[in-house]
Amino acid sequence: MRPPTRPGILLAIAVAVVALPTVASGALSGTAAPTLAAANSTTYQDSSGENPAAPDITTLVVSNTDAGVISFKIDIPNRPQLTQDMLIALEVDTDNNPATGSPDGTDYAIELFLGEVALFRWDGTNFTRRAGDPPATSLIFAYQGGVTITISAAELGNTKGFRFNAVVIAGVVIDQATGDLDFTNAVADLAPASGAGLYTYEVKITPPTLVVKK
Repeated sequence: MRPPTRPGILLAIAVAVVALPTVASGALSGTAAPTLAAANSTTYQDSSGENPAAPDITTLVVSNTDAGVISFKIDIPNRPQLTQDMLIALEVDTDNNPATGSPDGTDYAIELFLGEVALFRWDGTNFTRRAGDPPATSLIFAYQGGVTITISAAELGNTKGFRFNAVVIAGVVIDQATGDLDFTNAVADLAPASGAGLYTYEVKITPPTLVVKK
């Protein structure tokens, strides 16, 4: 099994994405306002077609079950398959407080790379993880024309509502001499666009009801 990405790499990814001259930064018209699709499900539209060479996020759908299981579905129609040069990351502000966590207020990050998904937590300097810390036993993913990442709210600080962003990068290679990620020829799509803030989502759980029958 590939060891988790070394500490601080997600912060480096964020910096690299901003610096990439060919980044396709999806922008919403107006604000990053969601569209309600159904109970416990919210759809976010991202602009498309900015860079034909880059992965193109079109929509993001976030939902949760009454058991508190949260799903992030990121549609990437021009990347029907998950390839080895792709890196997908989510940053989540689980306490919905921009004054805590990383510089943009996010507390956790989820990274999918080389077919493995891992959860990282902000430690005051970087997004890091040790063996089993933060716990992520519920964290799984599936890929078909986009990625679906599922995790329990309990493993995201028992969040009741959060802000988040997503980035999909292609063209990532590993420097064989140093083991570092090389973004020289990478292209990406960031949702929402850099400088547009973060999407917001409320976790809604319907309490159980007692049904009395004669």
